[in-house]
Amino acid sequence: MKRFLPLLILFISVGFSQQEYNVDHIMEQDGIYYKKFSDEIVNGKVYEMRGDMKVSLGKMKDGKKDGKWIEWYNNGRKKEDGNWKNGKKYGLWTTYMEDGWKLNEIKYTDDDNYEYKNYNKDGSLNYSGVHKDGKIFSGVLMSIKKGESFLDGMTLIHHHYENGKIMEMVHLDFVTKDTLKVEDCTKGECEEMNEQSEKSEVRQYIESIRPFGLRDILLRTYGFKDKLQNIPQYRGDREKFVPYDDPPQRKTEIKPDYPESAKDSGAGGTIILQVYIDEKGRVRACEILKGVSLELDIAAIKAVYETDFKPAKQRGKPVGAYLSIPIVMY
Repeated sequence: MKRFLPLLILFISVGFSQQEYNVDHIMEQDGIYYKKFSDEIVNGKVYEMRGDMKVSLGKMKDGKKDGKWIEWYNNGRKKEDGNWKNGKKYGLWTTYMEDGWKLNEIKYTDDDNYEYKNYNKDGSLNYSGVHKDGKIFSGVLMSIKKGESFLDGMTLIHHHYENGKIMEMVHLDFVTKDTLKVEDCTKGECEEMNEQSEKSEVRQYIESIRPFGLRDILLRTYGFKDKLQNIPQYRGDREKFVPYDDPPQRKTEIKPDYPESAKDSGAGGTIILQVYIDEKGRVRACEILKGVSLELDIAAIKAVYETDFKPAKQRGKPVGAYLSIPIVMY
């Protein structure tokens, strides 16, 4: 009997082991995930590599996300967690900021019916709402109105709904969140927002002003998840370390524009950005490692994207690489 025990243990361990997939080695087609360069439907655990660490994301069943999934920031903190069922979100989903505080909670019945809450940094409720049959039913829906130039003149709009009807629109300063004006929709002072056209306008605007880093700032700061989730975001080679002999070099000086609002308040400090520079010297991704304020962070990111770089080199050939850049703004 003893000689059969190791064989039995091996059989059990093999039977209960699951296939593992690197997230960079799978692809989605018509709602089903496949292993790249094959017809294999993903069944098993999915992970991503962060340096030499294997970080678990979640599981897939028959090519669809299933069960608990977690996304992570580069600093190791949790970015988002929740459950999937047959490839669709269900139950409670929570989004966090990079320093750990809770930003959003969304409780899904299905894709068209859910409740959502957005929180301030101190944990107090910022706004909330209920979607029914794919439309806002009650609470607040957030949107933005573009200004004449980058950031200048941008406003936030809180659309207040009751029983599926818009009641008022509150216009807020994009940076300070001070109330600029209130429109009473019951008196014909405002029109009900067309979500699709507004979503399209926001998407076009964010893409036009770039950089890609602004997408994450807006998402993390204001929770514009529904409006920004389909905007393409360059991932670069953040999961892979590319060795190089010569680091990226700046060809031109980084010259951020100091915002007037920051001058008035005397705000300032050192912003540290982690920038991905591809093999052609183009800035393709940007992450804030240490920020100061919304307006200064955006000004710094915009300046980096307007700077020319020489790419890193490995054995004389240009390669993509990350570069940490401190930017002092006073």
